[in-house]
Amino acid sequence: MLGIRRSISNTLLILTPALTSCSDVRQATDWAGTIDTLPSGTVVVRNPSQGLWDSTSAWRLRESLRIGAADGDGPEVFGAIGALRIDRLGRIYVLEDQADEIRVFEADGRYVRNIGRRGSGPGELANPIGMDWDADGNLWVVDVGNARYSVFDTTGSYLTQHRRAAGFYALPWPGGFGPDGRFLDTGLDPPDELILVHYDAQMAPADTVRIPRFDSETFVIPQRVAVPVPFAPFVTWRLDRRGYVWSSITADYSVVQQTFGGDTVRIIKAAYDPLPVTTRDKEEALESLDWFVRDGGRIDPSRIPQVKPAIIRQGLLVDPLGYLWVRPEVAEAQRLREFDVFDPKGRYLGRVTSPAPIQSWPLPVVTEHAIYGVFNDELEVPHVVRQEIVRPTTAQR
Repeated sequence: MLGIRRSISNTLLILTPALTSCSDVRQATDWAGTIDTLPSGTVVVRNPSQGLWDSTSAWRLRESLRIGAADGDGPEVFGAIGALRIDRLGRIYVLEDQADEIRVFEADGRYVRNIGRRGSGPGELANPIGMDWDADGNLWVVDVGNARYSVFDTTGSYLTQHRRAAGFYALPWPGGFGPDGRFLDTGLDPPDELILVHYDAQMAPADTVRIPRFDSETFVIPQRVAVPVPFAPFVTWRLDRRGYVWSSITADYSVVQQTFGGDTVRIIKAAYDPLPVTTRDKEEALESLDWFVRDGGRIDPSRIPQVKPAIIRQGLLVDPLGYLWVRPEVAEAQRLREFDVFDPKGRYLGRVTSPAPIQSWPLPVVTEHAIYGVFNDELEVPHVVRQEIVRPTTAQR
């Protein structure tokens, strides 16, 4: 869920070349979709339910690392994980929300060091919400409690800081660096329209990146609070540091790729069977809104849709090679396990199943070789997991 926080209060608003594989080569004979170019130059890709993969070329995920513990006082005991980042050596940077620090682990899971600690002095953190790498490999930490961006090198040494002017932020934090090395962070345009602000080399606002807008259905207590109508379509989007914004209005299975300037590059459509909203789904959703009713809100159950959105919240991921990973809405038993993979041309390759459910917040990180995310065990203890992307040898020619 995307939230915008103002100060202490919380208002929820809910180029590297592409990898070539034999599955990419199969289009001429096996792919039943179409690729059309509109007069505007936008490419429209319509995918059938059957992807390009077959039983010999399909990718799979294999867990290769898990970091976490239920008790103790070691660095692998996490209270709440706010963000993940992976450096060029495969080291894992875990933003620990409750401790206001970043814990660094080697690629084999061994603890390395902490970066930052709670406080207001140079290099100290107060409510950090996100982080990203600049072109020099330095780690920028969005420290909203201290209203600044703190910069560290990979040894954990504090380098410098930059003032953060905005008094609000979005969760999960959607910003980062673009292909030109400039920094992006959230901003608001009246009346409360979320945007990304593009900063120049001196960290002065230079221009903005528009976020696709969609007014979701809500139940409202006038002048006080609005909550989403359960299972109503919404917009979900993701920043692609190659210079794009990906978005989907989840009433159907359609994903739009736009440049930072707002030009639509590609529209990817996929066939899918909408999941019905069951009676139990409605009952559980209404129970979760008991607080809203107690506060004076009125709920009209007839406004709850008959089918679920096509894609889950925070359900778009893009890897460095340009492959799009979409998290579809699926049956409860498989929820948070499934990923639909599309190649850089927008063609549907197939579905990959994760060995364990990966939370959508913090955002998973997809690299060329693995997916990193957070798995909560049966006791709701968070663990950082790495799942290697296994591509059959025949699919990598």
